[in-house]
Amino acid sequence: MLGGWVVFMLVAFVLFLVLACQPAARAYPKDGDINIWHDDSRGVTCWVYKDGYAGGISCLTDEEVDR
Repeated sequence: MLGGWVVFMLVAFVLFLVLACQPAARAYPKDGDINIWHDDSRGVTCWVYKDGYAGGISCLTDEEVDR
């Protein structure tokens, strides 16, 4: 009886991982809707991506950008 319970919990855990990882797989837009710009006064390069209602912004300083 304990073996059946362990198998059930293992299957439930794997299912949870599959469902929980789906949003991470869609974190970046498929259509390439990314805007990039450089701010000389602040010395940063930033990019904004948008996918429907989701999106985000990221920036790197000039020292962090590999030229």
